[in-house]
Amino acid sequence: MGFDTAKLDAELKQVVKDLEKIQQGLGTRYIAQMQRKSLGLAVKQMKAEIKDSKEVFRVYRNGGIYAEITPGTLRKSIGIGRSKTSNNRLFSGFWVGPRVKGSFKDPEKGGWFAHFINYGYLRDGSYRGANKGFADRAKASAIPQVLASFIPMLKAHAEKILSKHK
Repeated sequence: MGFDTAKLDAELKQVVKDLEKIQQGLGTRYIAQMQRKSLGLAVKQMKAEIKDSKEVFRVYRNGGIYAEITPGTLRKSIGIGRSKTSNNRLFSGFWVGPRVKGSFKDPEKGGWFAHFINYGYLRDGSYRGANKGFADRAKASAIPQVLASFIPMLKAHAEKILSKHK
């Protein structure tokens, strides 16, 4: 029993063309949109883990007040940021956490102090408040939710592209 190599070769070339069309349709831009949408769940979870302070927290540097952090500042700074990658056409990366650049650069507005709170490094390492570990708890509970949201969106988009090229 033999194969018709010409027919097999033509079918293989068609499969390669279809895969190239799918790859173009699943470009970084579309994947990034789906990622951002899914990561909104992680933002909500991280904000939910933060318990607002009842008082203004003063940060002292060089013998004076450096910043007065009002209650709710950390929660307001939580958002989605885009990671820098070596090739944005092939890969997109995002993170969820406190923003510290742009309009959040102001020490009284940004979340630059979040890692101190998350790991308990305030007050000479003796911080034991309700917010200790907030980011770790949010990450642990949000990852399954983000994946449960992202994977079906990606599959639906891929199926849509496949159905167009049949």
